[in-house]
Amino acid sequence: MNNHRETESSGHNSVHSDADTIPGWNKKLELAFSAYKGSYIPGRVASRHKTVCEVLIPGAVVQAGISGALQKIGKQPAVGDYVVLFDQPELGSRMIVNVLPRRTCLSRGAAGNEGEEQVIAANLDTIFIVTAVGKDLNLKRLERYLAIVYSSGARPVILLNKSGLKRKDSRK
Repeated sequence: MNNHRETESSGHNSVHSDADTIPGWNKKLELAFSAYKGSYIPGRVASRHKTVCEVLIPGAVVQAGISGALQKIGKQPAVGDYVVLFDQPELGSRMIVNVLPRRTCLSRGAAGNEGEEQVIAANLDTIFIVTAVGKDLNLKRLERYLAIVYSSGARPVILLNKSGLKRKDSRK
């Protein structure tokens, strides 16, 4: 299903009016995307599997590869990122060519690569931290998680899970 509108004069996709169907799309993103003309469309990364992402675009969810140029400079898209796709539906090809500016960024140190950052997710408003109550409650770990969430720019919410607590048998 292709919901892209074609402009009569240029024959290029014009999805600016449909981009607001992408969750969280706003005027700042529209401005950042406005530099792209022709066969470029905006999207939001829904999932990532190595070098292929599922991307929400106006009216559809599509698979898109990550361009070699982005991989080379280490500008990897993460879940939640708003991206620019080079769209060639006639060839069955969509390629992520840029990541638009992030509002928030949840990250950690990359495994095995000292000093490198691994982005876990981007553009999150609220992050829920679920932790056990009772013996498994670890305040130091909770403090670390809170620090990571605060540094991301998102708002943390702590959820205390009591499912691991032993119940008193009320049938006695």
